[in-house]
Amino acid sequence: MFEALGRRHPTQDKQSLGAYYAATSTRVDNPMLKAILWTVIIVAALITGLGFAAARKSTGMPAPAAGDKGELPPCSNTPNCVSTEVDSQHPAYIEPIEARITIEQAQGYLENLGGQITGNSNNMLQAEFRTRLFGFTDDMMVKLNEADSTLRIRSSSRVGKSDLGANRKRVEALRQLISSKAN
Repeated sequence: MFEALGRRHPTQDKQSLGAYYAATSTRVDNPMLKAILWTVIIVAALITGLGFAAARKSTGMPAPAAGDKGELPPCSNTPNCVSTEVDSQHPAYIEPIEARITIEQAQGYLENLGGQITGNSNNMLQAEFRTRLFGFTDDMMVKLNEADSTLRIRSSSRVGKSDLGANRKRVEALRQLISSKAN
């Protein structure tokens, strides 16, 4: 285009190139804006570092253990846990999944969702899930109740207070997966 007009593009010679970059740079000369920009960068780096540190801590913590009679452990008082074993009015309550499946099929569904099976005994599975961004560890326990053909579930985060609904979404994804395979 520049050749058609009989001119050269500013980036075609070294002297014009320096002037071109100086005119088009996004350099911040205002000291106040510079301070705000550096503050934002430092805070973002700190938050990212803390997230990775917390995620590393969660991998070394033990998973919750089932009770002596094979019951699911109760949820703590934080919103990062859902369970079929709490009162239906409790915020952590989630409905059991109705399914006529074997424990082996349930294991396949959990693995399909990205879970790593860490325990399998007495019609109960334990699985670990890792969040994508920071790698936080979430634990899911699934108990197959053959008497009423339901899956009883407890899913919780190992660290923190909020999981932004990740455990509830994971249980609902399991429900959807089982429902889609049943049809």
